[in-house]
Amino acid sequence: MLRVIVFLMSFAVYLSVNGAMVRTQAESRNFEQFPLATPGVTPEMLYADFWIANTAEPDKVLMDWPTIVEYNRTALSQDNTLVDLRKYPEKLTKEEVLRAIAETSPVPSSPRYYHNGEKLTDSDFARYTANMAEDSVADEVEVKFGLAVERGLMRTFPTPDQVTNSGRDFEVDMFVETAIYPGEAVAILHTSKDGKFFLAQKYNYLAWVPVELIAVGDREEVLDYVESDNFLLVTGAKIHTVYNPVRPEISERQFDMGCRIPLLKENPGYIDRMAPESCFAVAIPVRTADGGLEVVPALIPRSSDVNIGFLPYTRENIIRQAFKFLGERYGWGDGNNARDCSGFVLNVFSTFGLIMPRNGGEQELDAIGDYFPFKGLSGEERVALLRSLLPGDVISSPTHIMICLGSLGDEVFIIHDHLGSSFVIDGKVVDVDTRGVGVTPVLGFMVNSGRSHYYDYFTGAKRFILNK
Repeated sequence: MLRVIVFLMSFAVYLSVNGAMVRTQAESRNFEQFPLATPGVTPEMLYADFWIANTAEPDKVLMDWPTIVEYNRTALSQDNTLVDLRKYPEKLTKEEVLRAIAETSPVPSSPRYYHNGEKLTDSDFARYTANMAEDSVADEVEVKFGLAVERGLMRTFPTPDQVTNSGRDFEVDMFVETAIYPGEAVAILHTSKDGKFFLAQKYNYLAWVPVELIAVGDREEVLDYVESDNFLLVTGAKIHTVYNPVRPEISERQFDMGCRIPLLKENPGYIDRMAPESCFAVAIPVRTADGGLEVVPALIPRSSDVNIGFLPYTRENIIRQAFKFLGERYGWGDGNNARDCSGFVLNVFSTFGLIMPRNGGEQELDAIGDYFPFKGLSGEERVALLRSLLPGDVISSPTHIMICLGSLGDEVFIIHDHLGSSFVIDGKVVDVDTRGVGVTPVLGFMVNSGRSHYYDYFTGAKRFILNK
């Protein structure tokens, strides 16, 4: 055994002396562990710096903060998918609540969904709708407010049942609508019959959310929390509070890109026996035993990928933020502790303070910005439009949304959160099951078993700016 240990140590010294164990960052970025499956993509293209260097005026500010404030004010006043919770009614009528339930939880006329391998039946949907407790809605409903205390999922129906599509893809829960993140505010309209779900409205979505995720508090306290001007912004894909053996409920709590966490205004001294010397001291919401809201001090390491306030809105920062999700696995409706295509776009642009719709079609048509339609264009005109787009512009198809990285030679590249793509290589269709965030060429992207170009199905592109 001793001889083996001596040999391994000697071998390690030999490798380090000969450079085999030493690599510069540039060398690591060019390292190709395996041949890349996506044609036209090289290892260096998998890093933000490559695309920033290919971008004209990458640090030019697209909108300054006063313009973003006006952008958001315009969005809230014009976009029906967005809700200003500060102006939300204190009370709703029975008819308004019932209408909200019906819009949130439509029963499909011909469902092709499965739970635990069994096709859902009318009796299953009867069970889901019964739990919506429509018969218990009062003539006048007092709206309550709350803060999400951890990341969770908002759902179509008040049920935890995982429901798959006809392909029975276990990664896709068809009842998942979107994620809710810690610190997000909701207006609470109704409670399910079993008491386990709230019908809750956040600024860009209405759906059912597990009661255990929401701490109910005073309306002003809730809204003041999310509107704090003195906050830490999460700029990494995910960060965590420090491990806390004293208060497990705030230990290693996850916050995702775009989350705003208020900074403490006064020095708290030690927080659960730990000095905040190497951390940011923040205020995070927790849920008390009776479901109420308590805001408590917590620590986030200064080594975390965070920023004091929003990032400058530049093409360089759009690219950098997008690449922080590279390689993250796809998550339908932001499930799987990840994101889907529109959740990816939303999280990236939220770091600049933009208020935007949740879903891709709404981001294309309802979000404020310059719109470039593909409708009615020939194939050549579509290619010309694609080549004219700038890094950070967003491209849409009927079921997908992508961030443009710009042109490189004759090709146009995108970064997006997708299940897969197809390319024709040497006359054969090659499918690449990406199932996550990746870089893809556009012009060589094929669909329909290689019979059509994907760009033939593009509907529009948008540049999120406010033109005065």
